[in-house]
Amino acid sequence: MRTIKFYIHLTLPAAIVFCAIAAATLQQARAMNHSPSSFVNGAGDLFTQDGSAQSGSGTVQANVSRSEASGLANYADKPISSIPSQSVSMRYVVEHRSALNGKTITVRGVVARIVGSSTGNVSTGEQSMANPQPRIFVADNTRKRRDKNLDLIVLLREGEQGYSVGQKVTLRVRVDSNKIAVVMHKVS
Repeated sequence: MRTIKFYIHLTLPAAIVFCAIAAATLQQARAMNHSPSSFVNGAGDLFTQDGSAQSGSGTVQANVSRSEASGLANYADKPISSIPSQSVSMRYVVEHRSALNGKTITVRGVVARIVGSSTGNVSTGEQSMANPQPRIFVADNTRKRRDKNLDLIVLLREGEQGYSVGQKVTLRVRVDSNKIAVVMHKVS
């Protein structure tokens, strides 16, 4: 009986934390004007539960099949023979995201959207939703009918400004990516 109580004490807080993170991600996606499906497909689709309420045991697992169906999983993810020395498009980054993970490359595109620091206390060094790390969304073009899944996030250095929507950019970035997402960090 002691083992079951210990298992419940570990599993229940983990499930609560997972649900809170999922809700915060959904709220962040909505705040950034993304459709929820580009991050998560509603809180009900984030996890599955197995177990019995009568026995007091069970497990909560991420619904991997549902999360892989969203994001960039539907796009090709091709290998590369070498890191490109020329600047590349956002489509190239998406189509080679796993191969580019952890690599530093030069990208080119157009600033589609800007998320800057709002008025807040940046001296503490803490990031919050009220004071997010500045970022831009870079696209291959700014046409209304473009594929917005190819608008990729570039995280900027704290306090960095000077970008405007529609501005053409060439940036040196470090790519952090996996099968369903790409985030780039400006390095110079």
